[in-house]
Amino acid sequence: MKLIKNPLFWLGVILLIGLLVRLYKIDAPIADWHSWRQTDTAAVTRAFVKDGFNPFYPKYEDLSGAAEHPMMNLGGYRFVEFPIYNIAVYPLYLAFGIQDQLSRLVSVIFSLGSTIFIYFITKRYKDTMTALVAAAVFALLPFNVFFGRTTLPEPTFIFFALGMLYFTDRWIYENKRAFFFLGLVFSIITFLMKPWGIFFALPLLYSIDI
Repeated sequence: MKLIKNPLFWLGVILLIGLLVRLYKIDAPIADWHSWRQTDTAAVTRAFVKDGFNPFYPKYEDLSGAAEHPMMNLGGYRFVEFPIYNIAVYPLYLAFGIQDQLSRLVSVIFSLGSTIFIYFITKRYKDTMTALVAAAVFALLPFNVFFGRTTLPEPTFIFFALGMLYFTDRWIYENKRAFFFLGLVFSIITFLMKPWGIFFALPLLYSIDI
């Protein structure tokens, strides 16, 4: 009975169900929605394996230009976002070979991590039941299930953006050095991946005012 009454038990159940629905046909080829963007992302990790690991000069398999008056991209450089997601996939490619399910699995892990942050952020400002409902909606919403297993940097970005909110908020309230450094690290990674992650920091103004 104590286990059933423990909210972390139900959070674990939500995470397990979220994992199971994301593992459905995890080995499917990258031929689903936004496949063009997914294959470009996957190509960066493949280049790490084939050409050497250098996250400061990510490459992919497209030599065409992308500007209004494009020049040939003969180096195949891929300067879109800092390849945090690809860095996470890279060790799995080295250990188990280049497989699409491995890149999907990394997105699944980050998506489930985001579910945990959703729970704790919501619980901090509401109640446990609301936090569980929020985590369940995030974990099981079909839109999130699909994108939470794609070969895209967005699931990783959402994880670090939510972590930035959670740890920085706790630092503001509790003034603990550990939360400051965690918030700083998560913030740096968030802004490296997507500069518009700054908008995720706006809710922190509420905490500062309080």
